[in-house]
Formats: sequence, C-alpha cells, structure tokens
Amino acid sequence: MMETADRRPLASRNTRWAGAIARWMAARAITPNQISQASMLAAAIAGSTFYLAGQTTGLPRAGYLLLAVLFCQARLLCNLFDGMVAVEGGKGEADGPFWNEFPDRIADLMIFAGVGYGIGMPGLGWAAGAFSVLTAMSGNSAAPPAIPATSPARWQSSIGWQRSRWRDWYPFSSHYGAGRTRF
Repeated sequence: MMETADRRPLASRNTRWAGAIARWMAARAITPNQISQASMLAAAIAGSTFYLAGQTTGLPRAGYLLLAVLFCQARLLCNLFDGMVAVEGGKGEADGPFWNEFPDRIADLMIFAGVGYGIGMPGLGWAAGAFSVLTAMSGNSAAPPAIPATSPARWQSSIGWQRSRWRDWYPFSSHYGAGRTRF
C-alpha cells in the first residue's frame, strides 16, 4: 500500500459510499490510470455540452447545462476514485503520479475551453483553463528556496509562498506603502 501521509484531506474520501465504490473498483480489473483516463472523457463531454448549451436556447440549453454539470461531477468522482483505488486499493503503479496529474490538467482545459466557446469567448475559456493549470502546477511548497526551512520567516502555506515570491519579485516592495500593512 502506498503512503497516505502527504495526501490532501478530503471529507468525501472518508464516506462509506466512496469507500464501497473504491473497494468494488479495486476488486475488479479497473486500474487507477483507467479511471484517470475516464476523467478526461467526462471532461470532454462536459466541455462539449457547455459549448452546445451556448448554441441553443430554451429547454435544449437547460438539458445541455444539466448534462455538463453531471459530467463535471463525474470527472470529479473519477479524480476521487483514482487516488482511492491506487492508495487504499494498493493498485498504485510506477506511472501513477503522471496519470494522477496530467488528466486533471487536460480536463480543466477541456471544460473551461468548452465554456468559453459556449459563451462566444473562446479566448476567455482558454485563458481560464491556462490559469487553472498554472494554479494547479504552482504546487504546495511550504517556502521558496531562498528562505531556509529553519527560518522563523518561513511561510507555511502555498498562499504565503506565492505572496513571498511576489514581494521578492516586485521592485518596490520594500519601499511602497512604508508604515502600512502590506499584502
């Protein structure tokens, strides 16, 4: 079984229904990588239905939006179950870290691009997808490399890390707003 200490806590992971479904999948010939690939399919369908919702009106639009929401949820469930089958089911594979992250980023792009095309602003959809990928890839490092781990100034969250990186980058950070609380 794989290590679970560094996993993000999710309340849904501890529910009986999620555990039962993950055990059922683990007992079959379903691999975590297959579940991750299914999440990309669900995202493609969600993005497509968001696009189609933008091309119609009335009841068909409502139907497409409902389908989009359902497939977004299916994508999230795949994201939940791939990790549970890998870790709790003991089916983790050598390429598991790739298949845990890559489909999630592709899924983000497909859903946001579909929304963008659906509202007639594809650039906005692609930009939102790109920012979601950048946000996800920023990681959860506790501190930038310039601050030693033993320093009392060390930031303990990824938000703090991003803020400290902004201060390091912004040329007027040490002079701007002197005497006032800075972000």
